[in-house]
Amino acid sequence: MSLSGSIQFHVNGKEYVVNNAQLGVSLNSWLRTSGRLTGTKVLCREGGCGACVVMVTKNHPGTSLTKTFSANSCLLPLLSVDGCRITTTEGLIEDGGTYNVIQERVAHFNATQCGYCTPGFVMTMHSLLQRNPNPTQAEIEEEFDGNLCRCTGYRPIFDAMKSFASDADPKLKKICQDIEDLKICRKVCEDKNDHCYKSCGRYEADGSHPLVRRPKQDAPPSPPKPLMFRSQIDDDAVVWIRPLTLTELTHRVKAFVMDGKTNIRYVVGNTSTGVYKKEGKFDVYIDSKEVKEFYAATDSDNTLTVGANVSLNDLIESCQTHSEDSEIFPVMAKHIKKVANTPVRNVASWTGNIMIKKLHPEFPSDIFTLFAAFNVKIVVYDCVTEEQADYSLTGDNNFMDLDLTGKVILACKIPKVTPSKDRKFKALSYKIMPRSQNSYAYVNAAFSASVTNGVIHNASISMGGINKDFVRATNTEKYLEGKNVNLELTLSGALEVLNDEVIPVSYSAVETSPEYRKSAALGLFYKFYLYLCDTLPANAVSAIETLERPVTSSTRTYDSDASMFPVTEPIPKLSAIKQASGEAKFISDFSNHTDELFATYVMAEYGNADIEDIDLSRAEKMPGFHSVITAADLPPEIRNTLTRPPMQPQPILADGHTNFAGEPVAIVLADSELHASEIAKAVVVTYKNIRHAVCDLAEAIDREMFYEEGDDLERGDTEKAYHDAKFKVTGRAKIGAQYHFYMEPQVSKAIPTEDGFELKMATQWQYMVQQNCAYILGYDVNRVNLRTGRVGGAYGGKGTASWLSGAIPIVSSYITGRPVRFTATLEQCMETFGRRSEYIMDYKIGVDSDGLLQSIEVDYYANCGRFLTQAEYWKGAIARFSDSGYFCPNWKLSGKNVRTNMPGTAACRGPQATQSSMFMEMVLEHVAKVVKQDPMVIKQKNLYKSGQVDLSGATLTNFKLRDISQTLLTNAGAAARQKEVDTFNKENKFKKKGLGFAPIKVVIAWDSFCFGSQVSIFASDGTVILTTGAVDVGQGVSTKLIQVAAHILGIPMDLIRVSETTNIMAPNSGPSAGSITSEMCAKGVLECCKMMKTRIDAATEKLQLSSDISWKEKVEKCFYEGVDLTAHYWVYPTESVAKRYSVCGAALSEVEMDILTGEYALKRVDMIYDCGKSVNPEIDVGQAEGAFMFGVGYYTTEKLIFNPENGQLLTHNTWEYKPPASKDIPTEWNITFLKNEEEENTSLSSKAVGEPPLLLSSSVVFAIKRCVESFRNDGTYFAIDMPASVDNVQQLCKVKISDYKI
Repeated sequence: MSLSGSIQFHVNGKEYVVNNAQLGVSLNSWLRTSGRLTGTKVLCREGGCGACVVMVTKNHPGTSLTKTFSANSCLLPLLSVDGCRITTTEGLIEDGGTYNVIQERVAHFNATQCGYCTPGFVMTMHSLLQRNPNPTQAEIEEEFDGNLCRCTGYRPIFDAMKSFASDADPKLKKICQDIEDLKICRKVCEDKNDHCYKSCGRYEADGSHPLVRRPKQDAPPSPPKPLMFRSQIDDDAVVWIRPLTLTELTHRVKAFVMDGKTNIRYVVGNTSTGVYKKEGKFDVYIDSKEVKEFYAATDSDNTLTVGANVSLNDLIESCQTHSEDSEIFPVMAKHIKKVANTPVRNVASWTGNIMIKKLHPEFPSDIFTLFAAFNVKIVVYDCVTEEQADYSLTGDNNFMDLDLTGKVILACKIPKVTPSKDRKFKALSYKIMPRSQNSYAYVNAAFSASVTNGVIHNASISMGGINKDFVRATNTEKYLEGKNVNLELTLSGALEVLNDEVIPVSYSAVETSPEYRKSAALGLFYKFYLYLCDTLPANAVSAIETLERPVTSSTRTYDSDASMFPVTEPIPKLSAIKQASGEAKFISDFSNHTDELFATYVMAEYGNADIEDIDLSRAEKMPGFHSVITAADLPPEIRNTLTRPPMQPQPILADGHTNFAGEPVAIVLADSELHASEIAKAVVVTYKNIRHAVCDLAEAIDREMFYEEGDDLERGDTEKAYHDAKFKVTGRAKIGAQYHFYMEPQVSKAIPTEDGFELKMATQWQYMVQQNCAYILGYDVNRVNLRTGRVGGAYGGKGTASWLSGAIPIVSSYITGRPVRFTATLEQCMETFGRRSEYIMDYKIGVDSDGLLQSIEVDYYANCGRFLTQAEYWKGAIARFSDSGYFCPNWKLSGKNVRTNMPGTAACRGPQATQSSMFMEMVLEHVAKVVKQDPMVIKQKNLYKSGQVDLSGATLTNFKLRDISQTLLTNAGAAARQKEVDTFNKENKFKKKGLGFAPIKVVIAWDSFCFGSQVSIFASDGTVILTTGAVDVGQGVSTKLIQVAAHILGIPMDLIRVSETTNIMAPNSGPSAGSITSEMCAKGVLECCKMMKTRIDAATEKLQLSSDISWKEKVEKCFYEGVDLTAHYWVYPTESVAKRYSVCGAALSEVEMDILTGEYALKRVDMIYDCGKSVNPEIDVGQAEGAFMFGVGYYTTEKLIFNPENGQLLTHNTWEYKPPASKDIPTEWNITFLKNEEEENTSLSSKAVGEPPLLLSSSVVFAIKRCVESFRNDGTYFAIDMPASVDNVQQLCKVKISDYKI
């Protein structure tokens, strides 16, 4: 065959030719660097987040028809896109610069906050519409299983996308009509000669004409051509080839084998690299995607043959097409939809899934489990002998034992099995996951059996997630043969055999417990057994099926005040359209300097060891190498610490000893991000004196590894009150840690200037980064200038944690004299940059005969890591948060900050309040059980009343929490629904429902923050620029500031812009945190605008200007009159402006739980929240929704698991760490903001909303708890240690084999 050494493809209609493309370069990397199409984002590099999704159009090798699909560009090798047509979000902008309708709707539905994930959602939807122009709402919701969003809570994204549905809700269609109405320009421009950019649209004030304008070119995909590339990696030559036929492939493989090159990797979807990233080097990479024989499909009477390269989604389609031909096809189709996610399934072949299992036997492959259960044969072709043979997955001479040297998988043969008149054939499969979608299996299973006249034949039981050798439960299969399915004795005997046969083994601390996996395996078998039976007890029928989820619905209720518009007007974020189109620029999106270096770092492998040696010999020989900086290489004038006194020193680079696994050991500098990453892997660090790394909080408490004592907080006489109490309640509660999971990783860039450095970075706290960087270099502070535009999510994780991401590039730039860019990987972000602290709380509670709290004594223990970057326990926070809405006359709270071999903690959305509030809810739940009253009743009894003094010492006036709680329970129909739940639970043994209730009170304080604000008006055209210390991390602060300024100045919003944040224009400002940044900066802008208005009004009166003079003319005349058109205001918590107020809310959550597996579905959530007079209720509802789902993840699915020996974080990527996905949100979600009321201690009567609604998600945990209680039915109290994960809560159910009855 004629081989080519170049690849050709189109991106957004433009042709590109790449010669000698580098192995290892992904399409994503090329798009963002060479293509300069930065709308396509990157985070996980493993196909788990969806930020990188693009649309691919290519000719299908099997049919030659054009096929369009979504794909993760981070997993697609650049070499594999030869001949393809790629579309990114920028490419959706139509001829003449018109935004695509998807982009418009995403913006108008306010379906974006930080905006980093938004282009991925847009491209997923666009790909769906190209494939299916009229999808249903259900099909649309299914499509987004591969896209994560940490900000929005998904609801507005679903609404925007479902507006395209053929069965769209009329409310969504009405909003779409509103969008069209907004496009009609009704403005009479002041200057007829001005070119109109239509920038006066309501949500288009950020600029409506796209920056990207390119003609649309619909070039067809190119026909494939054979390829061969050779590359040198270290001292080895590596070959990449792409054959087009089986004959070509056979010829090449035979030659490679004869030449001794047997280490061959076949590339189809390349998705396995997202799971197993360190599989070593290969002699040859064979891109087999274009081999047409691998797509052959044959449908015979008894078998469906499917080619080896058929994607998982195409396999689903084949199974659905032939669903009437076999009982197992619909089962397989339903199950495979749960494998990975849509973009992965679009490109991943079933063969790849099987091969992962072959190479990694512990992998719980869903395809392997299905194929093993349903006796699928694997067809293998020997390229050396040119012969083929069929292999089973079980038994003698099976595929798993086959040496594949010189061989390839050609196809699979799926048998067709149908029932007959006398013989029933039944099949089912199950997959238990840590969340609803896009997850590996804790346990999976597939079953089939024939039943003739009640007698079982040919039972097949396959399970994954048990141990690496377990495939089929053959002993149980043999036991069932010929047995009567309707006898209790058959079931009990089978369970006994299966119990002995299923022996779970753990290969990693990440895996769920063997006890859980055994219980789940037995439960899944019981489900299938019930399915086989002729008759069943009525209460067991529902156990068979998995939890099904209907289409999501929601309501949002809030007020606005037209007299204050645009303040209180519910408008989308002004930058939303730019985020949706990919034109919004984040730090990593800006072009490189020509002499720029790229930095990464080598992470410590051990959390408590001495460094013996750092070997650079291999690293120095690698392409792109510039230098490596260790602690020993730092110039004497550089201080190796992230912090300045009086804070505890924390090394930038480990100096002789490692303090935690993940600590930076050496900085690597190279000519590209890819090269830096590869070089870092080649740096070899050896250790000595390796000691145990303490990561377990309970162990650290036992060892008394404490920082300095915190102050106790005491109110009243707890000792006497506890002694006199009717009921005494004691216990221990545990709540785990949480990673922030910001979508934009830690990123920064240092640029040398004439007298210092400019530092562009994603940070919430410029002031401290500036101070610390200046201290590190020994500079005056004014020599370090920070610039921050938009930030792609933070949630506290870019506050203190960003000190390191500032230090790495500025130190590197100081040493090299060149600009240095640093972008952390997801693994680095998770292992190095901190997390929400884990807590343990020991409590003693005194309660009177009515269930009223009399005394509360608590000892808090907070895991603060190796460096006390942020004290978790401190008196001020405990006083504000610990009571969480509940009155008690006597308190004694003490706490200890605990030292462990982990990174220091970083404030995470609602720090301290989140843990403290949950603890109080757990206490009230315990009290309710002891006094034998309904938890809802106990909680309402103990809520604060107006006139009482809270724990912070504030007298509560006009306190609304009792009214909010009662209104919520009434409006949500709690009493009637509880009766329905009770009835359901009586009628269903293994499916249970529960209602969980949580009220909250959070004290919001301005007295820890300060912000500068400046408003400037440009004399020539009257446009306005706002500058504040606020950083827009997705909370919509920029939009709110424009609304405030427009309201006070009385001008259109499209005349106003917010500049990026710099510590030159807004020095000394506090962190954008604590839910109060928008309020405080709105206060600053408000006061600046008042000053400006006063000056302009005075000049207007002096000049006797006409009332109908235009704003532009008025400003110009004021300027010539000498009016200062700039105003500054400093918001600082002096006695006169220090403000505190309480926000309140309540939530009622309903959950349905599968007792046999621990899985749950969040059926409904009702919330009421007091947001005051929201400056922008549309934005604030989004904040409330996002906060709630942030909490759902914290309390139920997100686990941080560390290696118990060396302290390494094991759940450090999207494969192991599971924030909520789109189908984890409530099926029905009703949110109400309390009716607007004046609030004197806030800015414009608005109240904080970014963090407090997170606390309401504790209601979900207690709904789950009600389900467990209903099954246990023993009246005992039990605690749920957080997170309330699937495995955790199922084990609390204490299901016994004797519970399984027919």
